Amino acid sequence: MAKKVLTQISLIALVLVATLSFTQCKSATDKVMEKAIEAQIEVINAQCPMDMGTLTLEGCSIEGKAMTYNFKLKSTEGLDKEVMDQTAKTIVGTDAQLKSFIEGGYSIVYNYLDNEGENFHTVKVTASDL
Repeated sequence: MAKKVLTQISLIALVLVATLSFTQCKSATDKVMEKAIEAQIEVINAQCPMDMGTLTLEGCSIEGKAMTYNFKLKSTEGLDKEVMDQTAKTIVGTDAQLKSFIEGGYSIVYNYLDNEGENFHTVKVTASDL
């Protein structure tokens, strides 16, 4: 009987150790991911503003697990917000790096400002959109 209890306690201890190890690994992986994202943001922001034809990338940032790209539109005339939503989701879904980023629990936010710098439209892409 004592041997059975000792075996059960050993199994519980083993499960706890494995759980803590997994949590620490996940935490370490998150920290590595955060550092990589911060480095990528620095690279992108160093190139901003970036003229892309009909819009300009003003910069990007990260807050929590949401990476935000801030664009300034040269004109909002004739823009369909539903088409903008679908285009953003298609871009993220077909780009391997962006898709992997989303599947890692992050989201991507495209923030579109009009020519005066006011918010015109915001699109948030999450794993459920892919």
